[in-house]
Amino acid sequence: MRKEFYKDYSRLSTYQRFWLMVIKLAREDKAEVRRLVNSCPTGRDQYAKLLDAARECTLLISLEMQVIVGHWESFNTLVLPQLEAEHVEYFHTTFRDSPDRVEKTEVIVSAIEDLLTESIERAYGDDIEDLLERGREYTGRLTEFLFKEDSEMAGGYASTVPGFPEGVVDRVNCMITCYILMTARDMVVSVIGPLWLAYRSLCESEIHLEPEIMLEVFAPQSVVDLVEQFRFELDTLDPELDTDEEAEASLRRIWRISSS
Repeated sequence: MRKEFYKDYSRLSTYQRFWLMVIKLAREDKAEVRRLVNSCPTGRDQYAKLLDAARECTLLISLEMQVIVGHWESFNTLVLPQLEAEHVEYFHTTFRDSPDRVEKTEVIVSAIEDLLTESIERAYGDDIEDLLERGREYTGRLTEFLFKEDSEMAGGYASTVPGFPEGVVDRVNCMITCYILMTARDMVVSVIGPLWLAYRSLCESEIHLEPEIMLEVFAPQSVVDLVEQFRFELDTLDPELDTDEEAEASLRRIWRISSS
């Protein structure tokens, strides 16, 4: 008869038990979690204190991120359905991987947006010749981009709409869609990115667990999903420049005090 192999969890240190406990909780391995709890000979309060400290640190960033969860859900409910599915797919699969195209689109569309905003703010009867001149300038840039630069850049959008001007209109709409998605996602990342870097730094240097595992165990599912949805942008951040140092200091202080 084959013998069952059981790990001797009674020999684990406090930190080893804590690490294994978090990993097993992330995997929803209830049997192993029970074994870790029951095999602790003494000092259950010690690893429980580490679990509480990890939960408290995760709760701190989760509370701030959940505000953004609400805004992002509103965007997905109100704005996203108004955008063409093909354009949205192009943004995720191609557009954001093309830095030159991203930069050019941002310059052109944001300039046109500024012109429209300024024209609305002008009082009736004001001289708008300067706006018209700038409008002609950026219309020229847009035309040049669509009929020349666009084809020379990597990751161009291949419109499936035939004919003129329908095909051109589709390409312009795709550009605007990409700009809307890029702007909306940048706004989200500007809030959650510095927090995520601070939390990741704590997890890697103090807790010695992957931040994704920590979130899986201690954060609301909505926060876990939000981080996963913005993985592309979060991975491009520079820890030296983008980390929220105040949040990182607070997290380290909470961890050290609560786990001591």
